[in-house]
Amino acid sequence: DDSGAVLDIMDNGEVTLTGGTDGEGGENTPMSYTVDTKNKIFTVYTDSAYAEGVLSGSYDYNIEKDTLTLTEREHGDQMVFTRE
Repeated sequence: DDSGAVLDIMDNGEVTLTGGTDGEGGENTPMSYTVDTKNKIFTVYTDSAYAEGVLSGSYDYNIEKDTLTLTEREHGDQMVFTRE
């Protein structure tokens, strides 16, 4: 999407969201994650109050070519990220 948010997913189990959909931009929130490849669930964990409402939670994920789509499991909201 056009929010300007950047999601960095590292091999060491950390994920960072820079920018965001709430207009605050420039925030850099460290979080950890797990991936359930069998059920295609991406779960993000954080202790940060900022990230709690932004990304923390479980998402169904889909990867097609360079596009990652995260779909919130409870409300169905989607976030789309394109690999750079």
